[in-house]
Amino acid sequence: MQVLCKALAVPPSTYYYQPHRADDVEVREAIEEVAVEFPRYGYQRVSAELERRGWQINHKRVHRLMQEANLMVEVRSYCQTTNSKHSYGCSPNLIKRLEIVRPDQVWSAASYHKAYARKALAVIIIPAYLAMLLSIVLVFVHPDAVPLWSTFVIAALGIVLLVETFAIEVPRHLKLEKARDQAILDGQVKTNWIRTVAFTAQGLLALWMVTQAFSPR
Repeated sequence: MQVLCKALAVPPSTYYYQPHRADDVEVREAIEEVAVEFPRYGYQRVSAELERRGWQINHKRVHRLMQEANLMVEVRSYCQTTNSKHSYGCSPNLIKRLEIVRPDQVWSAASYHKAYARKALAVIIIPAYLAMLLSIVLVFVHPDAVPLWSTFVIAALGIVLLVETFAIEVPRHLKLEKARDQAILDGQVKTNWIRTVAFTAQGLLALWMVTQAFSPR
């Protein structure tokens, strides 16, 4: 056989070569099983999964077979969710080396924001509603000792509070519950003074109206 190969000018390995099509079929079936079970696996993770299942196979071969069977996974474009290139300072991660040993020791931003929203409902929204309800009552049941202009002023302040809260602040808080957004936080800082001034003026005016209504004449 060596003389014949030498006469034909071919290496002896050509005679002894055995095609591996049967092995490729078995490997391709195993790759398809992994791809069906893990549809987002690329060829490297498929190779690792095949090794865990007892196959001794090179990742390059897995790559070739997956290409031939059109099993390659489309790589998704990277979605950037954090903008680190800003002019604000960066706070250190205080819980990176902290051992968490009890409930409520560490809060995430989302859970803190929800707790803050619940406290704001009790501290800000409910008193604002009570002051506006008082102004409505004083409009219809108007004591002689209370000037009429004060009832319209306190009602107008209540309308400002409602519009600013539900048209501006509530949508912002709903977005902040999903993810932190510095632009939304900056907007809150710029517009919160409107609600603070209206709420303070409404409360003081309501207190003054009550003292006028029940003061002895």
